[in-house]
Amino acid sequence: MTVYGAAGKHYGTSAQNFPFASGMTSAGAFSVANGYYDTYSRTKSVDAGFRFHFDTFGVKHTLVTGITSLNQEQCYFYASSTASVDSNLYTPTSLVPVGVPRDSAQRSAQLRLNSQQLIDTMSFFNDRLLITGGFRRQTIGLNNYNPITSEQQSSID
Repeated sequence: MTVYGAAGKHYGTSAQNFPFASGMTSAGAFSVANGYYDTYSRTKSVDAGFRFHFDTFGVKHTLVTGITSLNQEQCYFYASSTASVDSNLYTPTSLVPVGVPRDSAQRSAQLRLNSQQLIDTMSFFNDRLLITGGFRRQTIGLNNYNPITSEQQSSID
């Protein structure tokens, strides 16, 4: 019997200015506004199980049973300036200030992926023929939130 397992955790953040342009002309003129787009995500994962090796009536078996899980929280903050400035590809102008204070990112989604599995690989004719079969139960859950009010907007299970 072999016992295996792995666990992980990741936390990532991004804080960026997010300019956007509109009304591009063939002469390279356009209007540009500014914005903030900040995000973070927290992810936790687990993969664990057991592996068994045994023989039945001359057939070798490798039986694996295990679980996997991934949980992720996604958050963001977005704000845009109310004003824009005229600019040009050939003589660009500075971005306008966003005009609102940068705030912390708020939860927008919570994702859950879980599975349980049972897999058997059977070996015949001195390991010349391998047949694998198994069962897996997977569940997916997703909750979406309004990042401004923190209210849950939808849920899938």
